[in-house]
Amino acid sequence: MADNNTNGHNGNGQLRGYMASLLAPVSKRAGSRRAWGIAVEDVWVPYFTATNVDGLTSLPSDALGKPLRLAKNKDGSVRFSDSGRPVMRVAKELNQEIGVARDNFVASLQTYTGMVMDERADDYKREVELAQAAAMPIFQQETSDIDEANRLLLANSHRPEAAGEAKPKSKRAPKPEGEPVGAPS
Repeated sequence: MADNNTNGHNGNGQLRGYMASLLAPVSKRAGSRRAWGIAVEDVWVPYFTATNVDGLTSLPSDALGKPLRLAKNKDGSVRFSDSGRPVMRVAKELNQEIGVARDNFVASLQTYTGMVMDERADDYKREVELAQAAAMPIFQQETSDIDEANRLLLANSHRPEAAGEAKPKSKRAPKPEGEPVGAPS
């Protein structure tokens, strides 16, 4: 019987296959604007074009045709970055659908995790214990590195030149001017 489930998550086998496909390395093109870490023009626009074709979404054609828009200030003027370049933003409708896809993606990761935790509780617990044991030397080294960095920072902060103070020209203490306050006369 054919699977009519459009999300590809029909049954545990398909969910496991989908999760495995997420872990397969894929080459990526650099330089494209990203939304949620994923290229807008190379991934999101073709994906949502396909979902429009399948009737799963109904994004406006202009959002797919011109997904990046000039960002504007409240007064309607073009917004510029500190480097002087115009700021671009993802079209509002497209950005909203990306948010929905992100939330659903997170939910599918959580569903898969829960499924494995239920079906293979002992294996999951063992994997967590192995990960924690393997991480312990890293935690210890980082703690040692931070302690050493703090020690050096503290030692350097007591040196006059490190604290931004002028180094005294003479090793003798300066003579006080006038009499100390409250001194008997």
